[in-house]
Amino acid sequence: MGKNMKCLLSFGIWRPTLRRLPTRGAVALTFDDGPSPETTPRLLDQLAAAKAKATFFVSGVRAVANRDLVAAMIEGGHAVYGHGWEHVHLEYDPQRAVDDMRRVEDELSRLRPTPPVYLLRLPYNAGYARAAMHQAMAAFHPNFQFACWSHSTFDYRIAECCRSPGDLPILCRAAADALRRSRDLDGGIVLMHEKSFGGPPPLNAEVAPVLLPMVLEVLAQRGLRSVTLPPLEAVRPLYRWILPTMSRLPDPFAG
Repeated sequence: MGKNMKCLLSFGIWRPTLRRLPTRGAVALTFDDGPSPETTPRLLDQLAAAKAKATFFVSGVRAVANRDLVAAMIEGGHAVYGHGWEHVHLEYDPQRAVDDMRRVEDELSRLRPTPPVYLLRLPYNAGYARAAMHQAMAAFHPNFQFACWSHSTFDYRIAECCRSPGDLPILCRAAADALRRSRDLDGGIVLMHEKSFGGPPPLNAEVAPVLLPMVLEVLAQRGLRSVTLPPLEAVRPLYRWILPTMSRLPDPFAG
């Protein structure tokens, strides 16, 4: 357990929480905040060229405006789940979180069956460490699991850190190199974003298409496949009572 990690206790309330893959030799790339006409088609082309799969957590307001792009994600063999309706922090509003997830999944279920195990990631990863959210979300889906991550590219910070457009590929390379140096990348879950909410235009829409090929290059050099994020098949009963929280990851763009 990392030095920045602690355990939270409950009376058997915690639901399964994914932080790593159960197998070796692969990495799960996960994208929040899509879809977007400026990013999604390019990302899907890049993933297809690399024979890679990813998991998309899509925002309802963007999904309803870009149904064709959600359909393209599904057709490409990628996994698609809801990421709330609007990009708002729902940490202390479990009922709205349930309502928003019902609303976005109603939209997604027109394009693919609702998964029998639902991987849940709310904006800002809200509620994964709150018992009230674990309890409430059972009303949305009786068999859900929180989808956290082991590695972050901190890509949502790249556009804001650019002093000029020429900085973009330099900072994207720095983010990819941070993954390259990671000793525990094998079996990791990587957090990425499509055109993150609140990022400064126009560079914000360029980050993901510039960064993804660099990340795929790192995976190829490390001999790792990019796969869709699989639900946990076996969960130790102890983890209904004890929830290890996520370690604070080092921000390569801090300072």
